[in-house]
Amino acid sequence: MHSTRLRKRFETEILVHLEQAYNLARWLLRDPVEAEDIVQQSCIRAYKAFARYRGESPAGWLLTIVRNTSYNYLKQKKKHQNLVSFEEAIHTNDEDSDVNPCHISLDPEQLIEISEQQGLVRTAINKLSAEYRETIYLREIACYSYKEIASIVELPIGTVMSRLSRARCQLRKILLNEQQQERTDAV
Repeated sequence: MHSTRLRKRFETEILVHLEQAYNLARWLLRDPVEAEDIVQQSCIRAYKAFARYRGESPAGWLLTIVRNTSYNYLKQKKKHQNLVSFEEAIHTNDEDSDVNPCHISLDPEQLIEISEQQGLVRTAINKLSAEYRETIYLREIACYSYKEIASIVELPIGTVMSRLSRARCQLRKILLNEQQQERTDAV
């Protein structure tokens, strides 16, 4: 009976955050298939450790496990490969977009422009290091507070804030360079 109650509690408190877990893993790994595997591994780890879970933020708790599992996977992968290449199609697949246009009345031209801008931003984010991608994703896309992010990444809030600032600065530079390159190519 105890294990049935524990399983039901796990399902209602933790498994409802699977989409967020997948999105974080996908942003960190830049590969949807690997992200699915990592989320599955993370859920198994979370379930095994759930008896020790004390009711803190369930999403934060699961995302911490996903983050740690993702970084462990990346470390192992790096040991086996000197260079990891990612297909451009993975990065620009509109079906995988986390940032959707607002559900307001826009004409088709505006929707196309928004979609193009999202693609540019998504591509620029993918050029950031994993730590910066993670921070940008958690703050700007998943909308977590600094305190929640600090809990997830297990860093002080000040470090999260400075990492986010550096990530935004790098993102801005990448976007400006892309914009300048477009102007140069147009001439």
